[in-house]
Amino acid sequence: MFIRIKHLLLYAIVSICIFSMSCTKNESLPDLALLTDVKDSLIVPLDTVFQFNANVPIRLRRIPTNAGSLVSANNDSSTISYKMPTTAGVYTVQLVNKADTSQKIQRTFIVSPQSRLFNNLRAGGYVLVFRHAIATMGADIFNNNVPNWWKSCEATIARQLSPEGRVQAERIGRAIRLLKIPVGKVISSEYCRTIQTAQLMNFGLTIETSQALTFSVYDEQRRVLNTVQLAKAQTINNRNSIFTTHCCGGTTGAPSALTAILTMDMGDASILKLNPNGADPTFIQILRATDLTILVR
Repeated sequence: MFIRIKHLLLYAIVSICIFSMSCTKNESLPDLALLTDVKDSLIVPLDTVFQFNANVPIRLRRIPTNAGSLVSANNDSSTISYKMPTTAGVYTVQLVNKADTSQKIQRTFIVSPQSRLFNNLRAGGYVLVFRHAIATMGADIFNNNVPNWWKSCEATIARQLSPEGRVQAERIGRAIRLLKIPVGKVISSEYCRTIQTAQLMNFGLTIETSQALTFSVYDEQRRVLNTVQLAKAQTINNRNSIFTTHCCGGTTGAPSALTAILTMDMGDASILKLNPNGADPTFIQILRATDLTILVR
């Protein structure tokens, strides 16, 4: 009996020692960390090669599995080069500690050919002049006796957003929020289709209306000029303003460089950079609706 107890005690002591050694060994392993900081939700161009430097050997996991490709890794896999996808979208990569797969660092990338513009918009100081979303329901009845007919949401009186247009407007707003582009003010034409476009974008702001943005009813010959003047009146700060308006319109008195806003398709936006000292805004480019909606498919 004594010998048996002695053996059990010896077994227990050895087990405790082994367990203690294994714990000490695990505790000595460093936690996964990046040696160069990589922020989440970076906006990057297509096909960009990105390098991750970690303090331990790592494995790259892509979500979805077609989210770019592994280009190279050094001998111990602590440095990995990763190539962004060739298609615009939102992609996630996980860096997994090879020695302890429970340790992961995850980063999401927004990949777009418009990456430079989107990064600039994150800093604020722009006006995004959107043409209303797709509107194929009904037609504008200019010669009718209905008071304020252009404000009507009836397709028998004025053009309205189609079901496709409502989805488009919602996705545009969702993409702008995904891109973390700050919006401080939303101003719409008085038409129902432009107000609903702004509502469906859902920025959580009170939507103002302006005659300057309103098609045909007021000073149509100078609507582009009036749009520019309204843009000039916006405060330059770390947020952007959103206008929802129409294409076409009179160009009387408008700077020629800004008449490009007439070429917008439904859902597109003209990007105007605000300038100090009362100067006219600078036309940057037309942002196509698909450059936004592709990010939130």
